[in-house]
Amino acid sequence: MMRGYLREEVQAFLAGISDQIAARDNRIAQLDAEVARLKEQLATMPAPAPAPAPAPVTTLERPALLKALGEEAANILACAVVGKADEKWGETPVAFIELKPGAAATAEEIVAWCREHLARSKCPRHVVFADLPKTRTGKIQKFVLREKAKSTSAIDT
Repeated sequence: MMRGYLREEVQAFLAGISDQIAARDNRIAQLDAEVARLKEQLATMPAPAPAPAPAPVTTLERPALLKALGEEAANILACAVVGKADEKWGETPVAFIELKPGAAATAEEIVAWCREHLARSKCPRHVVFADLPKTRTGKIQKFVLREKAKSTSAIDT
Protein backbone atom coordinates (compact mmCIF):
# COMPACT_ATOMS: atom_id res chain seq x y z
CA MET A 1 0.00 0.00 0.00
CA MET A 2 2.86 2.38 0.69
CA ARG A 3 4.32 1.82 -2.77
CA GLY A 4 1.16 3.12 -4.48
CA TYR A 5 1.01 6.12 -2.19
CA LEU A 6 4.59 7.09 -2.98
CA ARG A 7 4.02 6.69 -6.73
CA GLU A 8 0.99 9.04 -6.63
CA GLU A 9 2.96 11.64 -4.71
CA VAL A 10 5.82 11.51 -7.23
CA GLN A 11 3.38 11.73 -10.13
CA ALA A 12 1.66 14.76 -8.52
CA PHE A 13 5.06 16.42 -8.04
CA LEU A 14 6.02 15.79 -11.68
CA ALA A 15 2.64 17.08 -12.87
CA GLY A 16 3.23 20.31 -10.91
CA ILE A 17 6.62 20.75 -12.51
CA SER A 18 5.22 20.13 -16.00
CA ASP A 19 2.48 22.72 -15.32
CA GLN A 20 5.13 25.26 -14.35
CA ILE A 21 7.13 24.51 -17.49
CA ALA A 22 4.01 24.87 -19.64
CA ALA A 23 3.20 28.22 -17.98
CA ARG A 24 6.76 29.41 -18.61
CA ASP A 25 6.57 28.31 -22.25
CA ASN A 26 3.26 30.18 -22.67
CA ARG A 27 4.79 33.34 -21.17
CA ILE A 28 7.79 33.06 -23.50
CA ALA A 29 5.43 32.69 -26.47
CA GLN A 30 3.53 35.79 -25.31
CA LEU A 31 6.75 37.76 -25.01
CA ASP A 32 7.85 36.63 -28.47
CA ALA A 33 4.53 37.82 -29.90
CA GLU A 34 4.91 41.15 -28.09
CA VAL A 35 8.42 41.64 -29.50
CA ALA A 36 7.19 40.81 -33.01
CA ARG A 37 4.34 43.32 -32.64
CA LEU A 38 6.70 46.06 -31.45
CA LYS A 39 9.11 45.38 -34.33
CA GLU A 40 6.23 45.69 -36.78
CA GLN A 41 5.17 48.99 -35.20
CA LEU A 42 8.71 50.27 -35.39
CA ALA A 43 8.98 49.33 -39.06
CA THR A 44 5.77 51.19 -39.97
CA MET A 45 6.49 54.27 -37.83
CA PRO A 46 7.05 57.55 -39.72
CA ALA A 47 10.31 59.47 -39.54
CA PRO A 48 11.39 60.46 -36.03
CA ALA A 49 9.62 63.48 -34.63
CA PRO A 50 11.88 66.50 -34.27
CA ALA A 51 12.01 68.11 -30.88
CA PRO A 52 10.47 71.57 -31.10
CA ALA A 53 12.82 73.04 -28.48
CA PRO A 54 15.75 73.96 -30.81
CA ALA A 55 13.61 76.29 -32.93
CA PRO A 56 13.25 79.11 -30.37
CA VAL A 57 16.80 78.75 -29.12
CA THR A 58 18.21 79.31 -32.60
CA THR A 59 15.84 82.01 -33.78
CA LEU A 60 13.21 84.10 -32.14
CA GLU A 61 13.59 83.75 -28.37
CA ARG A 62 16.99 85.36 -28.03
CA PRO A 63 16.80 89.17 -27.95
CA ALA A 64 20.23 89.54 -29.58
CA LEU A 65 19.07 87.48 -32.56
CA LEU A 66 15.86 89.50 -32.82
CA LYS A 67 17.95 92.69 -33.07
CA ALA A 68 20.30 91.11 -35.61
CA LEU A 69 17.39 90.06 -37.82
CA GLY A 70 16.42 93.70 -38.27
CA GLU A 71 13.18 94.45 -40.10
CA GLU A 72 12.21 90.81 -40.49
CA ALA A 73 11.65 90.46 -36.74
CA ALA A 74 11.00 94.10 -35.86
CA ASN A 75 7.35 93.40 -35.01
CA ILE A 76 8.07 90.60 -32.54
CA LEU A 77 8.34 91.47 -28.85
CA ALA A 78 8.66 87.89 -27.53
CA CYS A 79 8.25 84.36 -28.79
CA ALA A 80 8.05 80.87 -27.35
CA VAL A 81 7.77 77.52 -29.08
CA VAL A 82 6.25 74.45 -27.43
CA GLY A 83 5.31 71.01 -28.66
CA LYS A 84 1.78 69.95 -29.51
CA ALA A 85 0.81 66.28 -29.70
CA ASP A 86 0.46 65.00 -33.25
CA GLU A 87 -0.78 61.59 -34.36
CA LYS A 88 1.63 61.25 -37.27
CA TRP A 89 4.81 62.87 -35.96
CA GLY A 90 4.36 62.50 -32.22
CA GLU A 91 4.89 66.21 -31.58
CA THR A 92 4.88 69.33 -33.75
CA PRO A 93 6.06 72.87 -32.91
CA VAL A 94 3.56 75.60 -32.03
CA ALA A 95 4.82 79.20 -31.93
CA PHE A 96 3.28 81.64 -29.46
CA ILE A 97 4.21 85.18 -30.49
CA GLU A 98 3.70 88.47 -28.69
CA LEU A 99 3.83 91.39 -31.08
CA LYS A 100 4.97 94.90 -30.25
CA PRO A 101 2.14 97.38 -29.64
CA GLY A 102 0.70 98.58 -32.93
CA ALA A 103 2.61 96.00 -34.96
CA ALA A 104 1.00 93.52 -37.31
CA ALA A 105 2.08 90.18 -38.68
CA THR A 106 0.38 87.11 -40.07
CA ALA A 107 0.92 83.46 -39.32
CA GLU A 108 1.83 82.88 -42.97
CA GLU A 109 4.64 85.46 -42.76
CA ILE A 110 6.04 83.85 -39.63
CA VAL A 111 5.92 80.34 -41.10
CA ALA A 112 7.45 81.55 -44.39
CA TRP A 113 10.30 83.24 -42.51
CA CYS A 114 10.92 80.10 -40.45
CA ARG A 115 10.98 77.92 -43.58
CA GLU A 116 13.67 80.15 -45.05
CA HIS A 117 15.87 80.02 -41.96
CA LEU A 118 15.13 76.64 -40.33
CA ALA A 119 14.83 73.03 -41.31
CA ARG A 120 11.28 72.30 -42.42
CA SER A 121 10.77 69.84 -39.56
CA LYS A 122 11.52 72.58 -37.03
CA CYS A 123 9.12 75.13 -38.49
CA PRO A 124 5.98 75.76 -36.44
CA ARG A 125 2.83 74.17 -37.82
CA HIS A 126 0.67 76.60 -35.88
CA VAL A 127 1.22 80.22 -34.88
CA VAL A 128 -0.73 81.87 -32.05
CA PHE A 129 -0.59 85.62 -31.49
CA ALA A 130 -1.21 86.46 -27.84
CA ASP A 131 0.28 88.06 -24.75
CA LEU A 132 2.70 85.53 -23.33
CA PRO A 133 2.26 84.57 -19.67
CA LYS A 134 5.31 85.59 -17.67
CA THR A 135 6.61 85.24 -14.15
CA ARG A 136 7.39 88.24 -11.95
CA THR A 137 10.95 88.15 -13.21
CA GLY A 138 9.83 88.23 -16.85
CA LYS A 139 10.44 84.60 -17.79
CA ILE A 140 7.91 83.02 -20.14
CA GLN A 141 5.77 80.37 -18.45
CA LYS A 142 6.03 77.57 -20.99
CA PHE A 143 3.96 75.15 -18.91
CA VAL A 144 0.96 77.48 -19.41
CA LEU A 145 1.65 77.57 -23.15
CA ARG A 146 1.86 73.75 -23.27
CA GLU A 147 -1.60 73.56 -21.69
CA LYS A 148 -2.91 76.02 -24.29
CA ALA A 149 -1.31 73.96 -27.06
CA LYS A 150 -3.14 70.85 -25.83
CA SER A 151 -6.44 72.68 -26.20
CA THR A 152 -7.45 72.61 -29.86
CA SER A 153 -9.79 75.59 -29.39
CA ALA A 154 -6.80 77.80 -28.51
CA ILE A 155 -4.98 76.98 -31.75
CA ASP A 156 -6.36 78.21 -35.04
CA THR A 157 -5.51 75.72 -37.76
